[in-house]
Amino acid sequence: MHTARSILPTLLLALAVASCGPTSKSQNQVPVGGPGGPINPPDTQARTFVSDTQLLAQKQLSELDRLTPKPYPCDNGWAASRAGYVVEVAGWAERAGLRRGDKIVAIVGTTVTSPEERGKALYQVPIGGPIVLSVTRQGQLVTLSLPCRSQAERYRAVRRTLEAAFRGDWKGCIAAAAEERQLAGFPILPAVWWQYECTRIITGGGSSPDFAYRSYELSSLMVRQSRYVPGGTEDVRAEVLRVAIQLREKGFPTYASDLEAQLREALAAQAVEPPSAMPSQPTRSVYLSLG
Repeated sequence: MHTARSILPTLLLALAVASCGPTSKSQNQVPVGGPGGPINPPDTQARTFVSDTQLLAQKQLSELDRLTPKPYPCDNGWAASRAGYVVEVAGWAERAGLRRGDKIVAIVGTTVTSPEERGKALYQVPIGGPIVLSVTRQGQLVTLSLPCRSQAERYRAVRRTLEAAFRGDWKGCIAAAAEERQLAGFPILPAVWWQYECTRIITGGGSSPDFAYRSYELSSLMVRQSRYVPGGTEDVRAEVLRVAIQLREKGFPTYASDLEAQLREALAAQAVEPPSAMPSQPTRSVYLSLG
């Protein structure tokens, strides 16, 4: 059976905190996720689901230790799709000139084409910065210099999220993921996903208002970020519509209708404008007010 965790790759590592968001099947696709899975499963299924979540957290911790064993010299201030399209930007990075829809092609002079390459390049940033980025924007190559900010606290929040999930401390998982989001200055998809997953275990899913909100929040973020990736909204369309149907069936028609409206607007925007020509902020995003 399809579950939200089926779209999580090994690199869901919140560094994804850094340049690499969760991987997806398409190089240009924004990662997707959604409720899925059994609603109020029998005890045996529930125990299996909890065990699988803990094993996933353990795997992510191992991958974090292998690929990102320590914080980067400077916090990058963005989240990107696997292909390198910027989908979220911290305020301070935006003031330095970085925009949603930019495609990162080089970091400190090193050409990068994958999350792994971006991660390695970020370790080459000199202590104290700056982070020198080369991005393509509307067909033009743009060079930016971003100031250096410490990533240490954010990195620790990432570890605490995964460690709490591995221990089965679901409330601790939610709290650590919330701290990570606050430190980043923008919603990080892996952190939002862990809040969703740990809430799902606490509430049992189903008709829980808390779980419905987390499902809506995650799907809304998927739509928002998909706008900045070529073809991204079409890639997440079926998943978001499935979530909307489930929310409506469980008694949350307002969430369902809002997701459908966001999806229609995002599809219309991508039909007429390339991602880098879009405004820095989407014209509609209830998610932003939930911050």
